[in-house]
Amino acid sequence: MFNPIIRDSFLGEFDNIFNVLTRPSVYTGQVTPKANISQDKTGYQISIAAPGLSRGDFNIEVTDNILTVSSEGSCENNENSLKREYSYRKFSRSWSLPENTNVDDVTADYSAGILSLNIPVKEVINNKTKRIEVN
Repeated sequence: MFNPIIRDSFLGEFDNIFNVLTRPSVYTGQVTPKANISQDKTGYQISIAAPGLSRGDFNIEVTDNILTVSSEGSCENNENSLKREYSYRKFSRSWSLPENTNVDDVTADYSAGILSLNIPVKEVINNKTKRIEVN
């Protein structure tokens, strides 16, 4: 028989373990910003929440169809801060891009704390059969 108290207790413990494993390290300042990914007929869009940075703080590279967005910068250390939850001193996120990605036309924009990447795809050519004559 299902016991909701045991289930809630188990999930609560799982959440606690997950939170400990994923929280930012106070020693390295390493955090993983949240990202939203969407797709439409023109390509893919990735939006990364990274408040407090400037356009020049980002390093965006595509190598062997792996898109990597990283940032490493100094963050103002305010002695009056009681808690800091959005201090991105250093981060790196990577995504594997599909074969039909047009990496030469990837664009990036940073506005209101959101880094927006537009990743267009190449026009898919229908699989047409080409007959080859034997000479």
